[in-house]
Amino acid sequence: MALAALGLLLAVGGGLLIGAGSISLTFVGLVALAGLVALLRPVLSLYLLIAAGLVAVGIARLYFPGLEKLQWGVAGLGTLLGGFGLLSYLFKPTRTVEIPPNAGVLVIFLCLICASAVVNMQTPSQFLYGFKGYVQIFGLFFAITLLAIPNRSLNNLPKLLVAIALVQLPFVLQQWIVLVPKRVRLGSGVVAEDVVAGTMGASATGGGSNAILSILLITAISIVAAGYKRGQLRPWKAAFLIAGCTVPLLLNSNRIASMYLLIVFLMLFGPAMFRRMSRFLAGALLTGLLVAASIWVSLNLGSRAEEYTGWQDLVTTTIERNMAPEIGYGTFELNRMGSLTFWWTEQLERPNLRKVLFGHGPGAAREAQDSVLPVKTMATARYPGVGIGLTGISTLLWELGIVGLMVVLALHGNAFKSARYLVKHSRTNPYRQYVAEGLQAAIIVFSLSLFHKNFFVFHIAYQTLFFTVLGTLSVWHFKAYQADNAARRSLDTPKGG
Repeated sequence: MALAALGLLLAVGGGLLIGAGSISLTFVGLVALAGLVALLRPVLSLYLLIAAGLVAVGIARLYFPGLEKLQWGVAGLGTLLGGFGLLSYLFKPTRTVEIPPNAGVLVIFLCLICASAVVNMQTPSQFLYGFKGYVQIFGLFFAITLLAIPNRSLNNLPKLLVAIALVQLPFVLQQWIVLVPKRVRLGSGVVAEDVVAGTMGASATGGGSNAILSILLITAISIVAAGYKRGQLRPWKAAFLIAGCTVPLLLNSNRIASMYLLIVFLMLFGPAMFRRMSRFLAGALLTGLLVAASIWVSLNLGSRAEEYTGWQDLVTTTIERNMAPEIGYGTFELNRMGSLTFWWTEQLERPNLRKVLFGHGPGAAREAQDSVLPVKTMATARYPGVGIGLTGISTLLWELGIVGLMVVLALHGNAFKSARYLVKHSRTNPYRQYVAEGLQAAIIVFSLSLFHKNFFVFHIAYQTLFFTVLGTLSVWHFKAYQADNAARRSLDTPKGG
């Protein structure tokens, strides 16, 4: 009866919005109303939220720009699910004072964002602009960790990520074959291959989120490779799954992916070098082939292939573009290394301990190009065209200071420790053990990506992927820790009472 009533409400509400001629509001309204259904089917809604954040939003941005506001509905759905999880935890009769790992750190981070806005006396529009970017998908983490989700459903979350990674192939092929040739002569610093972002989102005439696509694909490869390493996935199955992720990884021309692959290989197969030599050699061969193929694609198929005389020139040029002080990134004055050294230089020239520790407020380092509010940030007012928020590290330093950066690094560090704990304490659950080992390597990739892009502070696809991984590791760690404690108590209890 309740579902029927909600269905009628959805139909009427959607009809009114369509009649008003607002396609964007139609989708936002429908997703918001669907959030009511989420309260009745939270597990299904959780799957839909992750799929929407990693697939639907990016498709809308590239292929249906008029529906780009869909991300508001996704953020609203995440908030609803997270709020529902928090309420169910607070009013649970058997609630304990223990909370999943990283939940407390995330609450501290939330308070820090608000505190930074207060000490910097931000206007309401400035605060909302920066605050929304950081917390828009926080609810996903609390939904995963606090809702009463069955273990079988939790086990499906990594499988869902692998499935979404495999779905990227047809989108990447279409973007490579159809869209890249149209962008080769756009100019203005536009790289043709940046549009090869799968379902992570891109602009037909601007940049794209191909770096997020690389992280998703490498996360999936890490999980599959860990399953093969531990003998839980047959070689042919692992090869099939990795191949499905490899083609998009090669075509999106994100050069840092080669470094990510090397790190994943060392994390997964390095310790097993002498104990499982055959699997180590197989991992080394696969990683070497992928890195070599990535370099070959850049030298022979990329739109800027004619700029390089060989692989040595490719490596040298890539390093210079990211580190040479006289070279800026795209249209910005600074490159990735420059954005970090510039922050340090500015702190020496304008010493202010409060700004160093707590930053200039959320959103201060962003260009405000995607804001629907009339907001003027520090980046546009004081440093226009400089690129102070080019990376996640520089953005966090400018906006939330050293304290904010330390809290974010603590999130990553706790996630890494959770994965390590699960690898050691999940011997009776081989699936959870190998997934945790794969995600442990992925956490390193997430941490390094803070030096590469600023997606952590605003991009809904990146945040969906990160908080899915973070939430899965946290709730698994929490459950494993509780099971270990129960087992120890049972051993300590004297027989016969």
